[in-house]
Amino acid sequence: MKKLFLLFILTIALGKPEITVSQNVLNDTATNPYWIEMMQDPNANFFKTQRAFNIYWKDRQITRGCGWKVFKRWEYMMQSRINPDGSIPAPDATINAYSSFLSQNTAPSRSESQIGSWQSFGPSTIPAPGPAGYLGLGRLNTIAFHPTDPNKLYVGAPSGGFWYTSDGGLNWSTTTDTMPTLGVSAIIVDYSNTNTILIGTGDRDAGDAPGLGVYKSTNGGLTWAPSKNGMGNTTVGHMIQHPGNPLIMLAATSSGVCRSTDSPSKNFLVV
Repeated sequence: MKKLFLLFILTIALGKPEITVSQNVLNDTATNPYWIEMMQDPNANFFKTQRAFNIYWKDRQITRGCGWKVFKRWEYMMQSRINPDGSIPAPDATINAYSSFLSQNTAPSRSESQIGSWQSFGPSTIPAPGPAGYLGLGRLNTIAFHPTDPNKLYVGAPSGGFWYTSDGGLNWSTTTDTMPTLGVSAIIVDYSNTNTILIGTGDRDAGDAPGLGVYKSTNGGLTWAPSKNGMGNTTVGHMIQHPGNPLIMLAATSSGVCRSTDSPSKNFLVV
């Protein structure tokens, strides 16, 4: 009796009542699809997310649109990008490692050569074009138009970067192959200065590329620099420019809605 009374007093003092059996069942990944939120959480462990998914789908029937295939695509993509312990690298891990390498291996101590013979060892098998093949096909997240020149179009791919055409779509070029992320989900061509182009990075739909906020070009898309103060490393799913005030930009991100009032949009505030 004294033990029960002591347990009651401790429970009240700590403010943490015991978890009942029914609550344990409710929080079990077998009955709740926690894996949906976990796969979108950059801090969630890959192996724990995978385990939650497998437990939930054990003995369940897979139906159309249930999310099973979406997870399997995410799983396939992520399994080659995680750390050995299952943690997911930060979106800027690659660019930070590259910057660190350059700082520690500055010229002329760094040995560089513009010549050399390289051979790809693959795997690089690409299905032939046609009904059953995918050569030349790719998903696009966004398309933008030049305000005054109908022959200039811009598109963003989830893991293929920013592309542009100056002849109405007959030929396309890209200028983002060396960027630290190749996901582009939003594009704005500044109507007050068409040489200024903003892209929202990251893949908003399937997470095929990490988000590093907004990048900006001041030469029509030829070169890019980060423009994300106050926003940080986040996936930008959509951006709009105020139709009456070109200084105001709004960005819908995975961290919330951000607003900039200092075009060319170097500083953002979460609203």
